[in-house]
Amino acid sequence: MSSYAADFTAHLAGALSHIAPSFVHPSPSSSSTNLAAQGTQSHEDAVDARERELRAVLAKLRPSSSSSSQSGAASTSSAPSTLSGRKSHSPVHLKPSHLAHLVDSAFPPFQGQASIPLSPQIETVELVTLAQLTIATYGVVLRELMDEANQLERHDEYWAAVESEAWNTALYLVQSTPVRAFSLANVTLTRLRQLMSGTLRTTDSSPPSLLHLTTWRRALPPSLFLTSVFPHLAGGSSGLPSLEDLSRAELDAEPTSPSPSFATTSAKSLSLLRATKLGRKTARSLLFLTLSPLSLTRDEVATYRSRIRNERDDLARRIGELTLRAQESEVGEMLEEGRGKKGVKRELRKKPGLAQLFSVSRRGAKEGEVELGLEDVRQATWQTLIHLDSVLTPSSSEPRMSSTPTPPGTPADLAHSLSYLLNQTLPAHSRAFGQTSLLLSPPGFWTRSWPYLLSIPLLSSLVARAVYNHRLTLHQYALDAASTIKGFLFDWVLEPVRRILDTLRGGSADEVALMGRESLRSDLESLERMVVDFARDEWGLSKDETGELARKVRVGDLTEVLKVWEEDIKSPIKSTLRGSLIRTLLIQVQKVKVDVALATSGIEKMLKSQQLTFAFVGVAPSMLVLALVGRWVRGLVRRDKGGGKRRREEKKRCWLVVRQLDILLSTRSSSSSPSDSSPAQTQGHLLLSLSRLRSHTLTPSFPSHDTQLLASFLADIRALEERGARAGEGKRRELVGRVREWGRALRWDEGIRA
Repeated sequence: MSSYAADFTAHLAGALSHIAPSFVHPSPSSSSTNLAAQGTQSHEDAVDARERELRAVLAKLRPSSSSSSQSGAASTSSAPSTLSGRKSHSPVHLKPSHLAHLVDSAFPPFQGQASIPLSPQIETVELVTLAQLTIATYGVVLRELMDEANQLERHDEYWAAVESEAWNTALYLVQSTPVRAFSLANVTLTRLRQLMSGTLRTTDSSPPSLLHLTTWRRALPPSLFLTSVFPHLAGGSSGLPSLEDLSRAELDAEPTSPSPSFATTSAKSLSLLRATKLGRKTARSLLFLTLSPLSLTRDEVATYRSRIRNERDDLARRIGELTLRAQESEVGEMLEEGRGKKGVKRELRKKPGLAQLFSVSRRGAKEGEVELGLEDVRQATWQTLIHLDSVLTPSSSEPRMSSTPTPPGTPADLAHSLSYLLNQTLPAHSRAFGQTSLLLSPPGFWTRSWPYLLSIPLLSSLVARAVYNHRLTLHQYALDAASTIKGFLFDWVLEPVRRILDTLRGGSADEVALMGRESLRSDLESLERMVVDFARDEWGLSKDETGELARKVRVGDLTEVLKVWEEDIKSPIKSTLRGSLIRTLLIQVQKVKVDVALATSGIEKMLKSQQLTFAFVGVAPSMLVLALVGRWVRGLVRRDKGGGKRRREEKKRCWLVVRQLDILLSTRSSSSSPSDSSPAQTQGHLLLSLSRLRSHTLTPSFPSHDTQLLASFLADIRALEERGARAGEGKRRELVGRVREWGRALRWDEGIRA
């Protein structure tokens, strides 16, 4: 993903490549006269070598697949093709040291006479190369400032998390306890050393008496200990003295003589009564603060955040100055207002930098009114360097290049100024910011981790002792857990699955059934034999008649037997003695058994038809348990890797960015008082907020697989970057409305929901 600095420098470099051919006119064909004018063959070889060297520098700045710049021997007449005619490519993200190395390799220092251009065409190529290097430096500086502002924003997010919750504040207080204790010991030892060595003096320049308790009270006041533990209380609005303030103060050995107040410089003008009241009020305030360490810590964090916001506002102002200076609209308005007036071209040649120069050229080229020359490029390059130098130089110092309004005479001298900017000014700014950022940065790794590292041995010993004392119980628990898991897997997961597979294959020979396969047939045949034998003994039926009776029994018709049963029960004793009643009764018992077997067989057939359904119903609970356990394990493995909490935090940041954009642009449209933030600061904060939205495209919560969606999102971001701070009120609402629609489509409001 390209950044705003990369897009900005690519636009400027493309504009320079577009207008560069108009600076150079090809030399006439070589002849003896031309050779005599240009010098010897060695001079032309030097010109060709110099041109190849500059072409190599341009290739490193803007790599191109075009082979036009690599074909044939270089000549002075090929300078226009060297400067342009290439396909536009995004510039390489060079580090400041690499860019400085390119400048020094193209224009080595301490050349003397060798720094004079070999020919007018070479001077043109050198100036255009310097302009490209200056554009690259513009992008490097802009990217450096935006990275620094983003670093401060990360610091502010950490301190905001510490300040928002009492638990985080207390944890930070514990984490910083060693540092505070060391500061307290250092301040105390320093003060005692000053007292013992006689450095401290009373009002009459005499050494204080160490035997007086008042001397010790004034040398080591409670406020000194408080400011050593909480340094943000020293000076400022709290009025508490620091160690330096006390070192500069004088001690009075006489208890009755009035001593100057450390809190204010106008204590001598106070009356005794007012001074007493002030002292009592200060003592009560100090007592309250001493008993509220969390309040002091929260106040310290608030001080850090205030300083971070001030530093970030300063960086935003510098970023805004860089970008607003390069807005095309301002120079376009100058061109429109000055059209037809004399001296407009001369005025435009002096003031604008490279970005405004290219804007004037591209606008004027359409109407043929503004023509640019090498002096315009030289002046614009120098003005750009002055602007970069003023942005990077702290407000307490004077910019080095602003004292020289006119550009150097040769491209080499101009390059040396660019090299100084890259080798001296930019590193000095980075070092100064590093020192400031170090004071405002979150505590280091060891400072944040020492409570946990210290608690690990203590907790480990306690846990190890508890495990050893209950080792037998824990061992039994482990065996029970293993047995439970094994039984669950084999009996409730694997075995039901195996049965399902057996059912799909058609069943097995040893499957469990409600009755045996041959039970019904054997019972039916037994009933048939009992009826046939009874009929043969009682009635003496023939073979055909017994066959017909057996057929009726097989279909369940026992009418003949029931008739005999009905006759026998009329005379039960006689029938019992004869035996027919008992035989008919046993035949009916066998008939009931056959009926039960038939019903059982029907039920078994019905169950077999639904066997697969019952198998899946039986295995469903175990599969549900496995699914829940698997989801829990996957959540443990994938925690903090694009999880829901991180996505909500990212969406919350984007929602806050949209809110900040709305506030910035609405404030800009409605503010008119001098106390309001400057347009440069508004533009800087606008770009910093939009850089957060650019970085959002790299997070998992953005659908990055959709390239068309990504391109449309970045197009709206670029439109807001280019025209947000300078557009009219209606246009600003339209641009912010687009971003707000993106927020609804991407559901950024989910980050602020409970």
